[in-house]
Amino acid sequence: MTTAGDVHHDEGSAPLSSLAVRMQKKLAGRLANNKRLGKQVLPERAAALFDSLHALLRDCCAEKEQADKLAKYAMKLTLKVGVLAKNGLLDGEREQERLVKVKNHCHALALAVCSFATVAYSYERDYIMPLCGSLRAELAPIVDYQLSDKSSARLAYFFDTLCTPAVMDELFRPAHDKLLKRFAADIDALIESQYLTSMFVVSS
Repeated sequence: MTTAGDVHHDEGSAPLSSLAVRMQKKLAGRLANNKRLGKQVLPERAAALFDSLHALLRDCCAEKEQADKLAKYAMKLTLKVGVLAKNGLLDGEREQERLVKVKNHCHALALAVCSFATVAYSYERDYIMPLCGSLRAELAPIVDYQLSDKSSARLAYFFDTLCTPAVMDELFRPAHDKLLKRFAADIDALIESQYLTSMFVVSS
């Protein structure tokens, strides 16, 4: 698959800006593969969020490898979409509209998780599942067009695996309350720092 960010050029003739973006995307993937290095690049609160997500998933998933993969894919996709946005590759009108929607869906999903985690018996599967579906619908075209087939497969795996009724019900079970509240606290800190809505460099 040839993507907008990976048009085939001879490296000697490719614009330096294009080469720089390709290098940054590769670096983002490598950083996500190395948790320690990734945390050095991410803001402290964002790194804490990925840590708490990873811990929660490991507590909920039957297979630890699945939890590790979900957390790694979440970090990879966040870093790579951030690279695209910060290098002006999503400045078109349609892309900006999608990014605004991605930002809004992320914010709504974050608030829902915080509410469900802090208010007893408030979890509503019928509320959170459509939010997940809406986020995927806006994010998928960006990833499919701008990134590789591998990135598209990671996005599909993440949503297909995590955003199911059974997994969502498990995440919000009282047995995981401590880790869920830690995750919610990290989300809340990220919202307050405004990193959650600025990491994709969206002009709203």
